[in-house]
Amino acid sequence: MKRFLILSLSAVFFFADTWACFSERSTYNYYMFSVFRREAMNDRFTNQLDAYWQQYSNGEVTNYQWNGDRIMQIANDNGDKEMVAYLTQLNEYLEISDQLKETWSYPTKAELAQRKTNLQKMIQQSKSYKGTRLADQWLLLRMRANMVLGQNQENISLWNSKGSKLRKSVYRDMMQNIYAGALLRTGKRKQACDIYAEQGDMVSIKWAMRKHRNLAGIKNVYDEDPNSPILNFLIQDFVNNAQETMDSDEDWLSTIDARPIKRAEIADFIEFSNQVVRSGKTQSPALWKAAVGELQYLSGQQEAAMKSLEEAMKMNGTQRMKDNARAIRAIASVRGSKTDANYERFIVNEMKWLIAKIKEEGIQDSYSGNHYTDMLERLVYNNLVPKYYKENKVEVATALTAVMDNREKLYGLPETPEERSSWNPNYSWSEYYCNLDTLRAEELVRYFEWTGKSAKGEMEKFLKRQIVTNKDFFNDFIGTRYMAEGNFKQAMTYLKKVPFSFMEAQNISYYLAHRRYTTPRWFVKQAESEKGQTEGPFLATLTSNQKLLFCQDIIKKEEQFKRAKGEKREQLAYELATGYYQASYLGECWYLTHYGQSVNDTVRAGEMDFVSKAIDYLKVSKQSRNVQMRANSLYALSFIPLDPWIKEEYDYATHTWFNIPLRTSRQYLALDELSRFAAQHAKQMDGHITKCDVLKRFRKYN
Repeated sequence: MKRFLILSLSAVFFFADTWACFSERSTYNYYMFSVFRREAMNDRFTNQLDAYWQQYSNGEVTNYQWNGDRIMQIANDNGDKEMVAYLTQLNEYLEISDQLKETWSYPTKAELAQRKTNLQKMIQQSKSYKGTRLADQWLLLRMRANMVLGQNQENISLWNSKGSKLRKSVYRDMMQNIYAGALLRTGKRKQACDIYAEQGDMVSIKWAMRKHRNLAGIKNVYDEDPNSPILNFLIQDFVNNAQETMDSDEDWLSTIDARPIKRAEIADFIEFSNQVVRSGKTQSPALWKAAVGELQYLSGQQEAAMKSLEEAMKMNGTQRMKDNARAIRAIASVRGSKTDANYERFIVNEMKWLIAKIKEEGIQDSYSGNHYTDMLERLVYNNLVPKYYKENKVEVATALTAVMDNREKLYGLPETPEERSSWNPNYSWSEYYCNLDTLRAEELVRYFEWTGKSAKGEMEKFLKRQIVTNKDFFNDFIGTRYMAEGNFKQAMTYLKKVPFSFMEAQNISYYLAHRRYTTPRWFVKQAESEKGQTEGPFLATLTSNQKLLFCQDIIKKEEQFKRAKGEKREQLAYELATGYYQASYLGECWYLTHYGQSVNDTVRAGEMDFVSKAIDYLKVSKQSRNVQMRANSLYALSFIPLDPWIKEEYDYATHTWFNIPLRTSRQYLALDELSRFAAQHAKQMDGHITKCDVLKRFRKYN
C-alpha cells in the first residue's frame, strides 16, 4: 500500500512560506482485500498491558516502554517491594530483547555468556516467587527467558502444566503465544498457526508462513486442511501482493515486505480458487470467490469480476468476507458504468453502506481511519471523481472531494472546536482545495452557483446534504482566479465582497499587510517578519484588500499607458512590469494570484503569463532616453531568470562541475545589453549595477 511520506516539506519542496498543491499527493492505492481487521497486524497485547499500567499508576502513565522509569519510581514510592523486584527483572529482560534486535554489532563471547547467566538467574528468581499477586507476570517472564535461551520444550511443558490452567488475562494470552512459538520451532507449524489465528495474531502467522506466501503455499495449507484459518491470511496476502505488483516495482515491494505475484500465477490462482469453490470442501467459499473477483478486476476482466463478486456476497463465509466482496464490487462497478440515474442510485447506496461500516468498525477522529475509510477514499478519489470529470460533470466531481474532506460531518464525528490555530487548513493540499485550485474562474463560478441549486438525482441529493459552502471563501477564490487569468475587472466584482476579517484568517495574512507589489523585486528583497513568522492566519490587521488595490492599479495604469507617450509611457511601462513580476510565481507578491508557492511553480494552463507580461513592458521602458530608467529596465531584464544565461554540467572524467554560457538565451542577451550599456555610461551607473556579482561573472565569460 503506497502512501506519500511527508519529510520536512518546507525544506524539501517549498521555498515560499505557504504550502501549495503539487503532484505528490496520496495515490489512495489502498489494499482492497480485507477479511480480518487491520489491528490483527499489530501487537495485540499492547492495549491490555497499557490498561494494567494505567491502573497501577492511578491513571498517570500507560505504556511501560516509554514510562518504565516512572512506574519503577511509583513502585518505590509506594513501598511495593514485590513490584520493584519484578520490574528489576523485567527491565533486565527488555534490555536483552533490545540487544537481540540490534543488528549493527555482534556480542562478544563474554557478553553472550553473561546474557545466558542473567537469563538463568531470571528463571531461578521466577521459580522462587511464592506470592500470588504477580504470579502470572513471573511465569510469563520465566517463559520469555526460556524462549531467548531456546528452551522450547521447557516452555511447552510449562504451558501444559501451569500456563493453560491460569485465569483469563493478557499474561495468560502472552504465555500461550510463546507456547505457540515453541510449537512452531519444534516442527508443529499447523498447531502453532491455529493458536495464532485464534488469538488474531496475523503478525506471527505472517512470520510462520513467510516461505509459503505464494500459490504453492496456499495449496499446501489447503491440502492439509481446507478450512485452516491460516488461509485467511495467505489469501489476503496473495491478493494484496498481486495488487501491489501491478502498481509497483520490485524495489518497492521489497521495502514494504510484499511478495511479487506475476500474471501467470494470478491466472493459476483464479483457476485453483474456482476449483476449491466447486469442490464444496471449504466452509468459506466467499473468501475464495471474492479473491477471484478482485484479481479479475485488476486483470481487466470487468464482466467476470462483477459476476464473481456478486456471487461471493451470497456465499457462505464470515460477514467480514461477504462485506469484503461488496466493498470491492463497489469499486469495480465504476469502470464499466455510466453515471446515469440507475447507477447513481446504486453507488450512493454503496457509499452510504461504506460510511455505516466505517462507523461500525470504529473511527476515533478525522485524522484516523480503518479499512472502510480506505475503500471509500479509493472509490471516490481514484474512481468516481475521474469518472465524473471524464463525463464533464465538473460540479459533481468537485463536490465529491468537498464531502470527503469534511470527515467530521460525513462520519458523524465530534466537530473540532474552532480556535485560532497556527495554520488555516482550508488552503493546504487537501483534495478539495487542490481540485478547486485547478478550475478556471468560470468553472468556479458555475460550481458555486450549482451548490445553491435544488438537487437533481440521488448523487446530487447525497452531496448537497453534506456540502458546506462559505460565500466569503468563494468570492475570494473566484476573484483570485480571475486575477491569475488576467481578468482584473471581473475579479473586482468578487473581491470587493470579501471582508477584511476573512482575509486576516488566511495563511497569507502577513504578506497582504506587509509586502508591496510596487517595490521592484530586482532591487529590493522585502523583509520578513521581525517575529520570525510570516505564514499562518491572524498575523496582521488589514485596513485594505491588496488584491483589490492591485486590480484597480493595473487597470488604471494600462488605460493610461495606452494613451501616454514619451517618458510618461516608459515610466508607466516600468511600473506595470514591476507589478506584474511581483504578482507572478517568481515574485514576492505571488499571494495576490495564488494561495501558495513551490519550487516547481510555473505558469498554469489558462492563466496569464505575468512574467512574460513584465518582460514585454520592460522592453518598452528600456527604450527610454533617460539613462537611469534605461539602466533600471536593462537590469530588471537581466535579473529575471526566464531562459537562463548559463547552465551547470558535471564532468565525470574529472569529477568537477563546469559552466556553459547559453549565448542565444533571453537572459544572456539581456546581460550582454546591460553590460554594453553600463560600459558606455559607467559614471552614471549606481551600485546595483557596478557591484552586481552576476554581471561581473558574465563579463568574466566574455
